[in-house]
Formats: sequence, structure tokens, C-alpha cells
Amino acid sequence: MFRDVTFWKVFVSSIGIACLAALISFQWDKLGESAVWFGMLLLCAATLQSWWMHRRMRNLLTALRLTVGAWDDPELAQTQHQRLPSELQELLQPLHLAGGRLLRRVKTVERLAEEHAQRTELLHAVLTTVAEGVVVVDTDERLLFVNETARSLLEITARQVLDRPLWEVIRSSSVEEAVQTVLTSEEDVHREVVMPRSKLVVSLTVTALPSEPVPGAVLVLRDMTTLRKLESMRRDFVTNVSHELKTPLTSIQAYADTLLNDPETDREQEEYFLNRIISESERLHDIILDLIRLGRIESQEDDFEAQEVAVGAVVADCLEDHRAVAEAKNIQLRSEPPIKPLSVLADADELRTILDNLVDNAIKYTESTGHVTVRWQQAEDMGIISVEDDGAGIPLDRQARIFERFYRVDKARDRQRGGTGLGLSIVKHLCQLFGGSVEVESQMGKGSTFRVRLPLVGSQDHVPAPGTQSALADVPAVLQ
Repeated sequence: MFRDVTFWKVFVSSIGIACLAALISFQWDKLGESAVWFGMLLLCAATLQSWWMHRRMRNLLTALRLTVGAWDDPELAQTQHQRLPSELQELLQPLHLAGGRLLRRVKTVERLAEEHAQRTELLHAVLTTVAEGVVVVDTDERLLFVNETARSLLEITARQVLDRPLWEVIRSSSVEEAVQTVLTSEEDVHREVVMPRSKLVVSLTVTALPSEPVPGAVLVLRDMTTLRKLESMRRDFVTNVSHELKTPLTSIQAYADTLLNDPETDREQEEYFLNRIISESERLHDIILDLIRLGRIESQEDDFEAQEVAVGAVVADCLEDHRAVAEAKNIQLRSEPPIKPLSVLADADELRTILDNLVDNAIKYTESTGHVTVRWQQAEDMGIISVEDDGAGIPLDRQARIFERFYRVDKARDRQRGGTGLGLSIVKHLCQLFGGSVEVESQMGKGSTFRVRLPLVGSQDHVPAPGTQSALADVPAVLQ
């Protein structure tokens, strides 16, 4: 073996040097000068041999280091291994095989760790962006995970919340009680809670986590505010439509019963009762037609094609048709056109419907000697049509609801003025249909101004595609 060969080489060299030293010491006189030079040559040879052995050992160690260092590259490691002397190859073969196995295991562990990190990142991304709020707590109710949705729903304002107690971060006793119940009984809890500050209605589901890897509980939260608002609007709608339909039906029934059961009714009373029956029937008919019309507008069953409509012409026709009613109340109708004619993207008939409803309301709610003014102008890429009156005005806390179906500011007085209670709702949905909007500005005792915004010609980007109207526009389509 290699170490035996090296041993004998060193041994022979040492014997030679020892013999040379002995000859020099004990037989200097006999050997003479030639022997001395011969000994010096032997000494030089031994020195060269030692240098050669040192160099060879260094090269072997370098090759060994390169071989071990190349274990992460099987092909390079095999090449370096073959360059070693056969003695070293035999010595390093078990170590080479063990190193290869260890390298494969290390690579497997690295691959599994990378896959685990990727899955963890994916799970974190999903939990962070999911629409539901997700909160994870341990058995001590310390927060382990909170996504952004949960922060918003639970009104968490602190930036650093992990490892903090739940009661310290969330100011809702209902949420805390639900978590404590699950941690104690390990039974799921489902409930709705109203957050104290934002008044959001939150659906809360708390589920116990298995003991491995981390015992605790997970909270899943969903914002139910929109759904509950829709349900409330649906109930209001059912109540309002029932009342609006019941009122004329009750009147019709009462007048009909009187005519049927009172044979002594004179001709004048009969005519009055019959006229009232006709009037209430027409009101009932108008309500039903407006409901059908509003439903068709919301579902976009009617094929309205937005086209260029001259606002001035539609305003002139509208005011002319309402002038007789206004003059009967001694109300002055005025129009204030812009310097440059204005055209919007809409349907001429539907724009007329919008103006008819707004002008009719303005006349109804304006006292005698009042004024109703219609203005229109351009504002960037939108046309603005304003209907202004100097009537009683609308309370601020009720302005947000006047576009709901059947909503009346003063129910008793509003019904006396007539109308179906659907006009402003129709106005709002028609404006949305053409990519516009309607808003109101009002002060009590000074009057109201309704502003309709519609896209100008060349602003087709404002016109929404079919089916894009908000589900919260009024009430669910299931009621239509």
C-alpha cells in the first residue's frame, strides 16, 4: 500500500544519511577527499528525494481536497477520484460512496424545504387576500395569524398584534366569548356580531384546531352588512308596496261597498264614488306600470341605445307640457341654457322621463308664487342638468333615501300630492343605465336642486355594459 512504500523510501534514505555521517566521523582520514564528495552527493540526493516526497504529498492532498470538494457534482467527483493513486482510490471509495449518499439526502432535504416554503408562501398569500377574515389563536388566546380582512372587520388598529392576547386587541365581548367557548368545549360556534364602532354586521365561525401542530382555534369572519342591508330594504319594500297597493284598493272597496249596499245613494253621490273608484284605479294602475317599468330598466330588458340627444330641445318640450300645471299654482317655470348647445349620450324618450319626474316633483313641492329653474352645462366630459326649486326642502338625514322605492319624506302630505313614490327611483336607474348619476342638494326652507350627470358625445367609456348596475341600487331583483 501507499503508506508502506513511503515508509521504505524514508527508511532507505535515513540509512543512507546515517552511513554517510558514520563514514565522515570515523574514517575521514581513510576515505579521503573523493569519499567526502561522494557523501555530499548522497546528502543532496536525499534532500532532493525529501523535496520530491513533500511535493508529491502536497499534490496528493490537493487532489484529495478537490475530490472531496467535488462531491456535490457527481461527474466532477468521479473524474477527480480517478486521478488519485490506486491506493488512495481504494482508501476513499467507502467515503466517496457515503459522501454521495449524504449529498443526495441533503439535496432531498433542500428540495422538500423549498417545496414547504413555497406551500407556506402560497397559503399565506391565499389567507391574506381571501375575502373572509381569518384569525388563528393558541390555547392561551394569543394571536398567531391575522389577515387584513380580519383587521378591518374586527377594527384592529394596532400594527403589531401577533403573540398578543385576543382580549387586548379586539374590543368585542361576543368574539371573546365565542373563542373561550370553543377552547373550552371544542365545539364549533356560529353567530353574528355587530362591531361596536363601525356597526358592521359580521358572521363569525370559530372552530377548534387539532392538537398538532398547534392547538388553538381559528376564527372565520364574513361581512354580512351588505346582505343584511339588502334584507332590510327588501322588508321595507314589501311593507311599502303592500301599503301603496292597499291604500287605493281599500278606497275602491269602500266606495264599491257603499254603492252596492246603500240603495238610497243619490245620483250625485254615485258619480262622486264612481269618480273616486276610477281615480284610485288609475293610481293603482300607475303604481303597477311604474313597478314593471322600473323592473325592466334594472334588468335591462328594454334595448336602449345611447345616442346624441340635444338637451335644449328635450327641456323645452318638458317645460311646455308642465306649464299649465305650474301656472295653475302660480309657479314660474324658467330655463337657463348654456352659451354653447349641449348634447349628451342617452335615449331621448328616457331623458324626457328623467326631466318629467324631476320637474313634476319640483312643481308639487313648491308653494304658489315659487320658481322652478332648469339649467344645463358641461363639466369636463359630463353634461350636468339641474332642476332647482324654492320649495320646503328635504331634511339632511333623509336625503340619502329619497331615491329608494316608495320612500316618502312626509308620508301623509306626499300621498295627498299624488304620485306613485317610484319617480326618483326610476330617475336614478335611468341615469345609471346611461353611465351617469343623480344627486340632490337641499336646505330646509330654501328649496332643493337635483343634478343629473350624463356622459357627453364622445365619452362612450362612461356607458356601462349590460348587467353592470350595482346590486345595491335599490332592492334585489327577486322582488321585481
